[in-house]
Amino acid sequence: MSAAARPVLLLTLCYIAFIFLGLPDALLSIAWPTMSREFNWSIESLGTLMVGGTIGYMSTSFMAGSAMARLGIAGLLIGSSILTAISLVLFIVTPYAWTLPLCAFIAGLGGGGIDAGLNAYVDEHYSERVMQWLHASFGIGVTVGPLIMTASLVHLGLWRPGYLLVLALVLLMLVAFIYFRGLWEPP
Repeated sequence: MSAAARPVLLLTLCYIAFIFLGLPDALLSIAWPTMSREFNWSIESLGTLMVGGTIGYMSTSFMAGSAMARLGIAGLLIGSSILTAISLVLFIVTPYAWTLPLCAFIAGLGGGGIDAGLNAYVDEHYSERVMQWLHASFGIGVTVGPLIMTASLVHLGLWRPGYLLVLALVLLMLVAFIYFRGLWEPP
């Protein structure tokens, strides 16, 4: 790959990853009324999931610097994508309400790592303008996520297919991170 194409490809991956980062964050708000009825939880119990997700997100965000020093940016992104995929699988297959805060915690771990890793990478290698576009990409994800879940609920009457579609997209992101892992480190 040419030296000129490398930064463009990595920036494109950053933008796509931030779109995909936003997708799972926005699913729960639309799915929760249906999920809470299925799991026989009150609508207000969503707060327990938010606490789990926040603790996971903060934990990974605080440890991201040492994780990047140990694993490199590619290792952090791959590991965090795996955690995000695991959390989506757990949301899809769990039959027990008490496991939902754990699913949210794992989702927070994955999302926090991707967020902190890409923010650090873009801050070091690109301009402030690029950073603003990175966060705009997240906005695209949190806009599309509810549309995916709404379509799942309206057309299928089920919330799990919405999570399944987002899982497929996160797995694509994971494959991209693995395939291009050698590009993240300076030549």
